Formats: sequence, C-alpha cells, structure tokens
Amino acid sequence: MRERNGERERERERERERERDYAGAGAAANLGAAQALQNGHLWKSTDSGANWAILGAPQKSYLGVAASADQTKIAAVVENEGILLSTDSGATFAPANGGLTSTLWSGITSSADGLKLADADKANGFIYTSSDGGAAWNRR
Repeated sequence: MRERNGERERERERERERERDYAGAGAAANLGAAQALQNGHLWKSTDSGANWAILGAPQKSYLGVAASADQTKIAAVVENEGILLSTDSGATFAPANGGLTSTLWSGITSSADGLKLADADKANGFIYTSSDGGAAWNRR
C-alpha cells in the first residue's frame, strides 16, 4: 500500500513539473506579446516569440501568469506563496494578496485593462476576483 501511495505521489509531482513548464502562457494578440513560465522565471516576448527576456520577478515556482493587453500589468501565481503583481511591465513585482488567506492557487486570468483578475483556490474550491488590479480580493 505504501509503495502504491509513493508511486502516486511521484506521478503527481511529475505532472506538476509538466504543468509548471507550460502553465500560464498568455498572449496579447494586438501587440504580439506573450508571457511564459520556465525554470522558475517569468519570460516576456513582444515580437510573437522571436525573442524572449526574463522579467524582474524573483525566481520561484510559478503556476500561472496573466497580463493586461498592453503588458503593463502582469499577475503571477507562485506555488504555496500567493500572487505577485507588476504594474511596470514586469520590471518589479510585489505581493498582491490583499484579503487572501490561502496560498494554494491554480492559475490566474486578467481583463484587457489588467484591473479585473480571477483566481481559483485549490484548497477550498472557491473562485476569487479582484476589480482593482489585485489590491483587494472577493470570494465568489
């Protein structure tokens, strides 16, 4: 029984690794811009993926990323930590966990203006939304 549980846990970890490598790819078609997660970094392209640059976010285990259409506001979910937000096109990031108690988030999405955000709490199954760019969150 323990061996089976250990194998299940290893398979779950392999699945989480695959999700981290590809999770959160977002795009703003009107700018040909995109963000991606890989190797603990957030990356950004503004030329449809021809060139990529690492953003100013700390190296973490990211689960998802979303951005405003103009790429000035970027929100990222950090595994077991919460949400980081940039309002300067990814040069700097700060926690955006106002009112959130869980750190078990699954991903994030953003409106075109970057002010409306939504995230799912894996621990409780609730959806949380923000209408002010992540300053405050409400359970739905």
